[in-house]
Amino acid sequence: MYDEKVKSVNIPLETVSQNIVAADGTPLKVKGRGNFLIKLGDHEFDCQAVMANIKTDGILGLDFLQSSQCLVDIARTKMFASGVEHDLHLQGQIGCFRVSLEENITIPSRSEMICSGQLLSSPGIKVQGPLLIEPIKKFDTGGKALIARTLVDPAKNVTVRLMNISEQIQTIYKNTVVGVTSPVDVVKSEDENMVSTVTLNEKVENIPDHLNELYTETTKGLTAEKASKIKTSLIKFQHLFSKTKDDFGRTSLIKHKINTEGARPTKQPPRRLPHHTAEFVDKEVENMIRKGIVEPSSSPWAAGVVLVEKKDGTKRFCVDYRSLNRCLSFATNG
Repeated sequence: MYDEKVKSVNIPLETVSQNIVAADGTPLKVKGRGNFLIKLGDHEFDCQAVMANIKTDGILGLDFLQSSQCLVDIARTKMFASGVEHDLHLQGQIGCFRVSLEENITIPSRSEMICSGQLLSSPGIKVQGPLLIEPIKKFDTGGKALIARTLVDPAKNVTVRLMNISEQIQTIYKNTVVGVTSPVDVVKSEDENMVSTVTLNEKVENIPDHLNELYTETTKGLTAEKASKIKTSLIKFQHLFSKTKDDFGRTSLIKHKINTEGARPTKQPPRRLPHHTAEFVDKEVENMIRKGIVEPSSSPWAAGVVLVEKKDGTKRFCVDYRSLNRCLSFATNG
């Protein structure tokens, strides 16, 4: 369509050597520059313009606005060019803003990071959501990182998801423009059969207590028919779910075997543990014996206990099986 329009214009065009980009940084396909007659209402203006593959019919540049002494009155939807009044017809909605980072971030190689962004809007403009964040080509092809399309509510926060797919650590600095937003319409289902919201503390009829939360989270936004199917499945297979953290299952279909291929047993001596952790180890061993996870043994194989600290500061009971693993033969399925 663009090439057809260019062929239909019987105006000599000069080659444009400079690169011209759109507002979002995307390079434009420029055919050339020429002298055109622009008509606003009943008045004509002779000016120089560039032909490029843009989606709109045309854009009045700063040079035209200055030479024609243009005044734009948004409140009255009027524009004055060379002293002549013209009506403005406003279209679309406010929502197209650039998005920049609020702080410096460093993304490890092959990693994704979620960080805070900010909308670059003019003072006094009330930004309403939801908005869709999309990457700008200049940043997306810059080799620093990729930005994911994200739906945000500017009244709450502007979340930006960035991924570094390279093998090097990438640093992106504060105020770097990484994307643009566009307004989106919220589509609400009018299905009267939509299941009503259930709070986590609300008891669902016939659903076992230990599956109540799972049912509530799974059926959010589903129709009553789909929620009923999930409810039926949970009730039918409720025996497959643990009721508590101490409710362990066990299969009788197969027995696990460890193939050491005749290697000499490795028996590590007991490791000296700090006094304040000895009581924790004793309780964990007693607890696992009571639950049937472990049992007393006189095996020639023995491995040491290692305590690993979790993120919340509590301890995780682990066993150092590295010496055993070196003796193992792992079967592979061809």
